[in-house]
Amino acid sequence: MKEYDKVFSQIREYFIGLGYNETMFESETSSYNQFSNTSRVDFVVKQSNKPYIVVEAKLANSFANLNSEDLKYDPSVRQVQTFAMHSGADYYVITNGSEFLWFETSEDGRPKKIEPVFYKSGNSDNVLGATIGEALNICRELLKSDSMTADFMYELILILLARFAVRNQVSTQNISYEINNILENHYSFDVSLLSRANRKILEHCWFVLSECRPENADKKQLISTLRLLAQKSKNNYNLKLNEKLSEFLFKLAKVSDTQVILDPVANLGEISFSTAIKRNHNHVYSYCQSIEQYAFLALLNKIMYNDTRNTSLISIKDFILKSTERFDYLKPDVIISAFPFGNRFNNLTELRYRMPIDISNIEDYMLFASLEALKENGRLVAIVPDSMLFAGGKRKQLRRYIIERYNLRSVIALPVGAISNSNAKVSIIVIDKTRTVNGSVFFGVVNNANFAEKRLFIDENDNPFGLLKAYEDYLCHSFIERNDWWKSFLVSPDVENIRAETFLSINDSKIESQYPLYSIKDVCLSVKRGTSIKNDDNGTIPFLGPATIRANKVDETKSSFTTDENIKKSVLYVLKGTVVVNNISSYLGAAAIIESDKPIAINQHLIALTPNTETVLPKYLAIALNNKDVNSNILRAATGVAIPSITLENLKEIQIPVPDLTTQQKIIDSVNEIQDELAILEETKSALENKLTSIINSLDLEEV
Repeated sequence: MKEYDKVFSQIREYFIGLGYNETMFESETSSYNQFSNTSRVDFVVKQSNKPYIVVEAKLANSFANLNSEDLKYDPSVRQVQTFAMHSGADYYVITNGSEFLWFETSEDGRPKKIEPVFYKSGNSDNVLGATIGEALNICRELLKSDSMTADFMYELILILLARFAVRNQVSTQNISYEINNILENHYSFDVSLLSRANRKILEHCWFVLSECRPENADKKQLISTLRLLAQKSKNNYNLKLNEKLSEFLFKLAKVSDTQVILDPVANLGEISFSTAIKRNHNHVYSYCQSIEQYAFLALLNKIMYNDTRNTSLISIKDFILKSTERFDYLKPDVIISAFPFGNRFNNLTELRYRMPIDISNIEDYMLFASLEALKENGRLVAIVPDSMLFAGGKRKQLRRYIIERYNLRSVIALPVGAISNSNAKVSIIVIDKTRTVNGSVFFGVVNNANFAEKRLFIDENDNPFGLLKAYEDYLCHSFIERNDWWKSFLVSPDVENIRAETFLSINDSKIESQYPLYSIKDVCLSVKRGTSIKNDDNGTIPFLGPATIRANKVDETKSSFTTDENIKKSVLYVLKGTVVVNNISSYLGAAAIIESDKPIAINQHLIALTPNTETVLPKYLAIALNNKDVNSNILRAATGVAIPSITLENLKEIQIPVPDLTTQQKIIDSVNEIQDELAILEETKSALENKLTSIINSLDLEEV
């Protein structure tokens, strides 16, 4: 029940953000239901002493996807809908504590998905005494209805900024001009959207906010309401880091009261918000990359600190460029950030020649620039993609440069999904800007077992809190007692891979086998990726792509074709006995042996393995790679944000069980025998399906 208690806490906070208050809440409400076996719901919001909204809480893994269109047909949804209809509730909600799916209780029995409903204290036309949630929603809907407005959420933020600056002293003769003047005089930045909005709508919004007095609202509730509204805006102001993860980063930084904190990629102020709520001694300076972000951060800082001077409109490009010169921006003691990643910074090509090492990815530039921006003895705590920790080439040079010149203190792996809207595998790195002799490095893994990604750091999940305590002990003593999820190690600048899972040996699924385990690099003579080949439907030269490779099967009927002109000299041809591994799509890791006598080309989405036949038979290698545990390890080692794939370096480290050659041949014979039987059954099935189709189409028994 402890996990449910945490879900209920999240539900309460969510509805408070929508403007409802604690006196309206009731948990585990029971009621006789003549239509189903359901006799209770988990949470009820009451109005006028009767159910207004009924809420069904589901734990993390109860629903695969709360946004799925099919979810409204789920039996659990039907049950809570029936309860809502019987109790007279206007709405019902399904939630896992982090996502909320709203339905209107319709009389026709069909679930009708709707947007969240903000609290209304009475007649919606009467704005006197409106709650902060209701008032903000009224303004947002008014601005949204104006066809002239460019961005209703941005305009609401600007109105609120002006509202906090001067309270009620605004002339209604030309309200857009007045508000623009307030913003320019108090915040020193120019705006234009308000001049295009309807004057009557702006006047109404100003009146609503004047009456509800947002400056008197609880700060945390006001910010929570703004965050909820922002997530529904046109520009989708989704917060990438949840509050608990931001707090976790702050604790890793070990910030003292007098230190200055900078987030150079502030997004929408996750770090700033977490710091303000948990610790008011430190102001977080934020660099924003757009005027919309700047306005949002300025508003948050106005609410939290009554000051906006620690928010600046500085692009990523400008921040990086300044790092190669004498850095004349703020010199912080601590930088806490989640670096953007996944793209090359093409518009900074000229910067590469001013760097001490050759780098090209945006997150690599940000790492370098952040370390340059720090004061001496400062600390960087950043979320980076795992590829930065193990990839070869330029990334290996970057790791060596960092380890040789700075003090790498910690690498902590996060589970997939720790950052919203991304399935990329990421880690937290902690680097001190000190030129000391490299000591040990603290490696840890945040264990996500039985917890959804947005609830990693709740009280019942002992792993993050135990990890933090071990990290504090490590900072005091350099070495700590080993645990399954954390340990300190000495790290050489030449190390190939600094992922936490690699050092702790917990990334791989345990392979239960009576046979010894060998890495791919130890049983293969070569591991090569195919080359890019341009497809041409009129071509006559076949080549293999990912559609042709399935587990223990090469389907040449799905080959692609190209022309002589498109074939490069570097194209990779595979021969009989080569094992080909699929490196893309839902069949990532599927392996099959080439049995054709004629060489055939493979494209860049396939990897060719040439087995050392003195150690492993080709057909057995393919069989072993398709083993469930081996394939799971391949998927774990895959990287990539949108389209996962595995690097050659990672594939070489994958282990497979390798018995003696005689045993391998016996396993091959057994697999072949079963595959032959399956082929016969497939032919029989195909013949029966043809007969069935013939009878149905002809309606003639003589066709049998």
